[in-house]
Formats: sequence, structure tokens, C-alpha cells
Amino acid sequence: VPSQTTRTAGEASVAAARSASAAVGNAISIAVLPFANVSADATKDFFSDGMTDEIAGALAKVPDLRVVARSSAFQFKGQNQEARAMGQALGATQLIEGSVRQAGNRVRIAAQLIRADNGLQIWSENYDRDMTDIFAIQEDIARAITASLRMPLGLKPGENLVNNRAIDS
Repeated sequence: VPSQTTRTAGEASVAAARSASAAVGNAISIAVLPFANVSADATKDFFSDGMTDEIAGALAKVPDLRVVARSSAFQFKGQNQEARAMGQALGATQLIEGSVRQAGNRVRIAAQLIRADNGLQIWSENYDRDMTDIFAIQEDIARAITASLRMPLGLKPGENLVNNRAIDS
């Protein structure tokens, strides 16, 4: 059984670690900007908005990762502003932006991770899928993106951003 002194020192160190990670200078805060619908059909905005929401929802489950609120990030929908200005306005250290393109029964989702302080892209990926179940596609892409961000966001090898959850068929 640990002594009271050992327990108190351990609790103090955990509290200090939590405090440090909560400090703005040490925390990763990410804004998932509205994904652009670059399909010929403007009525497909619901899919790109849903893709944005899925990614933000998956990232919000990551302990000690701050995710900017949807209402704040969506103020930039349809705007082509400089990354540093958006990051500063949203208080984000990282930005995720992307696009959704549909052709026939295929969809391509492109996503990029950008450092907000200098506007440099540090990660990018394209995802191609058949349009069958849009919710399953959004969930699949959100999982793939969060898994891919593990290392660019500084997590240890083998540490997952989100746990898998069942997809209703």
C-alpha cells in the first residue's frame, strides 16, 4: 500500500500534467473547417457538411485534444481565407480542411492537416469510395483520418485517437 506521501506526490504530478496539457501554449487545438463540396451538384452540400461533422466528432473523443465548436468553424464555410488568420480567429493550433467530389457512384474525399501558426500543410490524404451508404462512408473516412493524424499530432506509436465503434448496416 503506497504511503500518504507517495499518493499525494503522485496525485500532484497527475494534476500538474493535466494543468500543463490544459494550458493553451501546450495543448493541441484543432478546427475542422467545413469541407468544400466541389461536385457539380450543389445539393450535395449535406454530404460535405456531414463529413466535417463526423471528423470533428471523432476528434472530440481524443483526451486532451481541444476541438473548436462547429458553429465557430462553420463561419468560414465558402470563404477562402488565409490559414493563419483562421487559426488565430478560432484559437486553433491545427486546421483540417478538405473537399468532397462526387462523380456518378464514386466519391473522393481529400483532407489536409495544416499548422495554423505558419500555414504549412503537414499531412494530406485522398479517400475514394463507392457511394453506397453515406453514413458508413463518412464514418469510415473519419476513422481513417483520425488514425492517420496519430503521428502528425504527436501521439505515440500504437496509441489510437478513437476506438472503433459499430456501424449500423
